[in-house]
Amino acid sequence: MSALVASPAARPASGPATSPAVAAATVPPMTRAELRTRRTQEQTRSPVLERMLAFSLVAVVVATPWFPSLLPVLMLGPCALVSLQAAATRRLRRPRVLAVLAVVPLTQLVSLPTAPDLPRAAVLAIISVLGWGCAAAMVQLTDPRRVKLVLTTLLVVLVAVQAQALASTGQLSSSAGGAVVSGRLQGVFAQPNELGAFVVLLLPVLVAAAVQPRLHAALRGLLALAVLVVLGGLVMSLSRGSWLGVIAGLLALALMLPAARRPLGLGAIASVLGLVAVIVAAPSGVIGIIGQRVGSILTPSASPSDERPFIWQLAYDVFRAHPVTGVGPGGLERAASASTSPVSVEPPLHAHNLPLTVLAETGIIGLVGLAVLAAAVLLALGRVLRSTDPASRMWSSVGPLAGVIGAGAHGVIDFPWRNPALTLTAWLLAGAVGASPLAAPRFTTLLRNIDFMTSSPASGRATTRATRTNGRGRVLPVVVALLGLSALAGALYVMPQNYKATATLGLRSTGDSRPPADELKLLAQQYAVALSADTVVDREQARLGIAGKPSVDASTDPDTATIRVVATASSRRDAAELANAISSRADENLSPDRGVSIVQLAPASAAHASDSPPKLLAFGVGSVVVLCLALGLWLLRRPA
Repeated sequence: MSALVASPAARPASGPATSPAVAAATVPPMTRAELRTRRTQEQTRSPVLERMLAFSLVAVVVATPWFPSLLPVLMLGPCALVSLQAAATRRLRRPRVLAVLAVVPLTQLVSLPTAPDLPRAAVLAIISVLGWGCAAAMVQLTDPRRVKLVLTTLLVVLVAVQAQALASTGQLSSSAGGAVVSGRLQGVFAQPNELGAFVVLLLPVLVAAAVQPRLHAALRGLLALAVLVVLGGLVMSLSRGSWLGVIAGLLALALMLPAARRPLGLGAIASVLGLVAVIVAAPSGVIGIIGQRVGSILTPSASPSDERPFIWQLAYDVFRAHPVTGVGPGGLERAASASTSPVSVEPPLHAHNLPLTVLAETGIIGLVGLAVLAAAVLLALGRVLRSTDPASRMWSSVGPLAGVIGAGAHGVIDFPWRNPALTLTAWLLAGAVGASPLAAPRFTTLLRNIDFMTSSPASGRATTRATRTNGRGRVLPVVVALLGLSALAGALYVMPQNYKATATLGLRSTGDSRPPADELKLLAQQYAVALSADTVVDREQARLGIAGKPSVDASTDPDTATIRVVATASSRRDAAELANAISSRADENLSPDRGVSIVQLAPASAAHASDSPPKLLAFGVGSVVVLCLALGLWLLRRPA
């Protein structure tokens, strides 16, 4: 037995020849220290692939705010590269945070059988699975510099989005004591609350980066300027829920990061003094509207168009009808349209409240998952506060955690995370928390047999096996690339192609009783809702004989009485005819005593109809993903 555990140096230099099988049986077992060393080497076996993983995440971050429809295709890249890295290293970095995050897609998948709109619910659930894959990709970045690269890209995108939004600032108008404000900043997002939610997630990360020690003065000044730009966009969004979420996130950051307490304290004092001055002076213009908006936080029911109490009651009723698994992701909208609630005319996308949305869509199962997530966040916060390790106070660790805490506080008031950019950002921040030293990552061995790591006299078989592998390594990536491109082309070929055509209408005052501008805008919004009703679309579809399942979305331009009727159909001609037909019959919804008329400003044209989704662009992005996977596979299989 002692000969089995003896080191190679202690063995006789000469002796009788042994067969490969006997030699393999006499290989000494590895000690714990040697096993740890081998595992570390195994973990870093493919640094090129890890760099590809980081740059794929950067590409997703850069494209998402401006090309949200490409998000599912782009997210496939990091998810597939994670699988390749697991195959290369035979080990997967799996902190407890990653296991807890899996609760989100799992509860959504469980609720699919009860979803009234199964295709849409399945798409949302798949996007959640891909989001979890992107979080797993962040966790696999063992080099902190690569995690910081992804977070820095997020911050650059944040500043760019805010600067673009500030450049398009319009004229504000307020009513109902600041509860209703038109002309709010929204940037590339569909509404101002989404712009504010983007700031809630990333402003703590930006502040944490700006206050880190040993930072060059020029870079610190640049980051301070970026903070001011982001704060300006947040203020002009006039999103009250986002303001409260930012306060919660920055408070959490101040608790975790002592270096941030002094600048945040000075900023808080300056903000309070400025707010008191605004309230006392009661100025007019933009400053006055901002002061009214802040004051309306204490009277949220002052808005005459606030339907949140009805939406909350609807979400609770939906939960009572489906208490276990809910109505599936995105099912609240379909349930609202089929109900007798006052909001059935314009059904909400969500319940404007995170717990109620989770209850309605995923039932008790989802609520338990949400409680597990909240407990994990609180445990991570407590771990930071108790830790004395300086690595646990890095900006790339505490900043994302503070952003997640702020987003959770914001979720009590609103639920703006249906936007792809916000969803991806939340997943990446959660992954950054999992990649930090606080997560205490564990490693799961995907291949328990580690004989391939040990050197033994039976090297002839290993050499033969490696030779065969290297021979296949030149062919397999080419085959994967060809099959992937063929599958992508086939999927895009069979994918149904829809076309969108837009007709533009204008609401104008007529007669002696001219309504004021604010009332005219409100009327335009009401008529837009009426024009996109399902009954109107079904009637025109039957009259025109349009095949398939067309849809119409009518909306108003910000701060105007202009209505855009966007019709979607399977052909350009059908889309244009449907948009023009609904526009020509818009005056049927007018009341003669309102003193308004609808004028068609621009009819829809089949020649200018846009295709959705753009297949050529989707094929280009998908081809890049497939070729990156083939390159990663070639890197894994090439000789060392």
